[in-house]
Amino acid sequence: MPLPELPGDYWYLNGVQAVVDDDVWATGYDGDTGSPLLLHYDGSAWQRVDAPGVTDVPGQAEKLAVSEDGTVWLVGEDWSPEDGSTRALVARHDATGWHRLAVPDVPARLHGVTTRPGGGIAVVGQTLGDRRDALAWAWQPGSRNHWKDLALLQPVAADPTDPATPVENFANAVTGGRAGLTVVGTSTAEGAEPQPFVSVRSRGR
Repeated sequence: MPLPELPGDYWYLNGVQAVVDDDVWATGYDGDTGSPLLLHYDGSAWQRVDAPGVTDVPGQAEKLAVSEDGTVWLVGEDWSPEDGSTRALVARHDATGWHRLAVPDVPARLHGVTTRPGGGIAVVGQTLGDRRDALAWAWQPGSRNHWKDLALLQPVAADPTDPATPVENFANAVTGGRAGLTVVGTSTAEGAEPQPFVSVRSRGR
């Protein structure tokens, strides 16, 4: 299946999800514009989609998820041209188009998303402050603050005899359902091989 011709010669795709056979979304990065890339398949051809507030700002889109009602969710990262900081990017597509969601105002990037019962989502990624920790946030419609930090347990230093060794953790995928969430990621420390980790959060915790 041919993809649309895009300006420039540097772009890639990171994720794909189908609502139904003739309603498929793919997302990634457009190196020509330095912005998130959205493609849509309508059953006959792929087309590029422009989404104001999503594809016209610096950044990249990573993964997609689809709710039971057909809402499409996108996560990634937003690169602020004002101060060069990176913030989480979350957007959703419904019957009226694509819309960005407000996210916690902390330096972060998102790598994964899954839907949750009741129309919510869980997202995972990495904080980008003084510490680089794996993050997991949950969003639920109708909740007072919308976003909740799931307090993901962090892998410890690769060398337990030297707890001061800096460790960088990031979560890159999440799946879940009514029983809870399972997050996978990678932990790295200077002078050590990267180590995978799995974190399980039961529902209600």
